[in-house]
Amino acid sequence: MTKLHVRFGTVDSGKTLRLLSDAYQYQKQGKRPYLIKPTRDTRNKEIVWSRIEQISRPCDLFLHPHEDVPEIPSDVKCIFVDEVQFFTSRQIEQLAVIAQTVPVICYGLRTNFKKKLFPAIITLTALMHEVQFIKSLCSGSGCDRMAMFNMRLHNGVPVFTGDSIETGTHYKGVCDKCYDAAFAASVVGSTVTPSSPLSPESPSIASTVSTDV
Repeated sequence: MTKLHVRFGTVDSGKTLRLLSDAYQYQKQGKRPYLIKPTRDTRNKEIVWSRIEQISRPCDLFLHPHEDVPEIPSDVKCIFVDEVQFFTSRQIEQLAVIAQTVPVICYGLRTNFKKKLFPAIITLTALMHEVQFIKSLCSGSGCDRMAMFNMRLHNGVPVFTGDSIETGTHYKGVCDKCYDAAFAASVVGSTVTPSSPLSPESPSIASTVSTDV
């Protein structure tokens, strides 16, 4: 049965490594995989690359935000979508239609560094048939909880304002507790304890947070 599958993971959880491994399994059985990557991911251009294992393969389609998903070759047995959070909602809808005849597996981030869903992920969540979470450990010092969110760093310091898509920055996957502690520490004059369930959208501290979003 063809489906629209989703594999969510945080930064450095091995999402692309999983994609390449899954695509290889199809190829090994003589079934043609078809890899799609968004042009918004400027790293390595038209190459799908895993920095964890340093393996890669060319993508079959390098899709611009203004382009529609084209007709897929008839011999394709499964479509693999890298960095799905960078696609448009319209492109996600088109992939959902394609998934009625050919399996589509999407890999990417669920939320941005502000703990908000990407527009593409909102649409994908509504249309997907199956979801899995690729588990990884929190990058917080001495923390052994599971990573849930993506923290943006500038010169090693967590930041919580800025554009959702920004090149030249560093990210790490962290658990909810470590994210909230870092956010609380970033609020000047805050009396909130690190264990409090805060986010950049928390109404109790909204007046003290920069509105540069």
